[in-house]
Formats: sequence, structure tokens, C-alpha cells
Amino acid sequence: MRLYRTDAGLWCGTQAEAKLAAKADGTRWGLVDVPTDKPGLLAWLNGNPLPGHAYEPHAAVAGTPDTPAAEPSTAPADRSPVDASYAAQSVAIDDAFAALPLSHRLTLAALALEDARSLSG
Repeated sequence: MRLYRTDAGLWCGTQAEAKLAAKADGTRWGLVDVPTDKPGLLAWLNGNPLPGHAYEPHAAVAGTPDTPAAEPSTAPADRSPVDASYAAQSVAIDDAFAALPLSHRLTLAALALEDARSLSG
């Protein structure tokens, strides 16, 4: 799958979006070829973590001898704690959604409508 990313770290689905975003940021943009098969995608995601987003490895699942045990977390200690309140998370999601380009918001809205149609039977 071809995605485009600006030097400022914004991901775009089309060249046109990338050009506009890069022009607005005063940066450059480039093509990123992301694998679509599950093993390739997992390897790519594990090799390209998001800047500023630390994550902790999961513990091994019992009964799977080929899964190595998780190593102790090396996440930064100065990381702010996750706000567990539903209201704060909801507001953050709304803000993130509003910051998306219109084409991405429309895609997510269409997916939500399709989910609703499939659930209503």
C-alpha cells in the first residue's frame, strides 16, 4: 500500500494531500510503501514505531513455547500517565477526528455507516 508522509510526520493517503500538507508545514513529503500482508505489516510496524509513542511489549501467552517472554519495559519514566476518564478520552478522540483531512473523516464515517447497516440486519 502506498502512503505519503511529510517530514513533519503527517501521514496522507494521496500525493495531493501530501503536497498540500507539506506546503502548509513548509516541509517535504515522500512515498512510503507499507506492506499489506499481516506478517509484513507487523514487521514493518514493529520496525517503525511512531515518534514520541513508547509502547510496552506484551507478555508471552501460556502454552506457546515458541513465544519468548516479554522483556521488562524500557518506557521513559517521565511519560505522563494515561488519563483514564471516559470524558477526557472522548474529547481527545473528537479533537483528533476534527484534525483529520476531510477525505479521512468521510472514509471513517462511511465505515461507521456500513457497520451500522450490518448490525441492523
